[in-house]
Amino acid sequence: MNQTPNPSFRSGPDAIRGGLDITISLTPGEAEALGMEAATLADWFDTALWALALLRNGYSDRGGQGAQDVTPDALYTVINDLDHRLLPRLQGVRDAAVRRHQELGGSIGHLSLAMDVPKSTAQSRRNVVMGKAPASWERWATEGGPERSRCAACGHPARPTDALVVTDEGFQIHRSHTEDPASGFHGATVVHDFSTETDQD
Repeated sequence: MNQTPNPSFRSGPDAIRGGLDITISLTPGEAEALGMEAATLADWFDTALWALALLRNGYSDRGGQGAQDVTPDALYTVINDLDHRLLPRLQGVRDAAVRRHQELGGSIGHLSLAMDVPKSTAQSRRNVVMGKAPASWERWATEGGPERSRCAACGHPARPTDALVVTDEGFQIHRSHTEDPASGFHGATVVHDFSTETDQD
């Protein structure tokens, strides 16, 4: 399995604030999927690291005024960015990942290893996710960002191994739905296959 390389680091005098710069690199496809939200999310991730240092040090040395005592205003920013903004989105990403893991045939044993919990706990957590329709932040995780084409049968975008096609009745679906006997689209006639398109200059 390919692992994402560690972020790059620039420290000391070469860092913007003199401490440490962390660079997270996105592929073109990842950048396209995140769109303008990437910068906002990165800002909230930065708040999480700043908050951890703030709590450990008992002061903040951001803002060019030297070390400053922790204030309620600083903690307001931390709480607002993390509790109100970042945590619900992370929960949505996590729930969407658990749901998709199950949809793709992931086992409880595999999920328990990923969560580092007993199988019974993993089963219980997955049951909570699968026992209800996706909440707003789970929908944000899968449907947010720039507009993209989605399968009318399952709601997911095209995959490298499963292109979107158009049936003779005008439905845009994954090709696999036309080949799956359990699908309502089994045997549908394909009139257009997006995977055969080439970019025209």
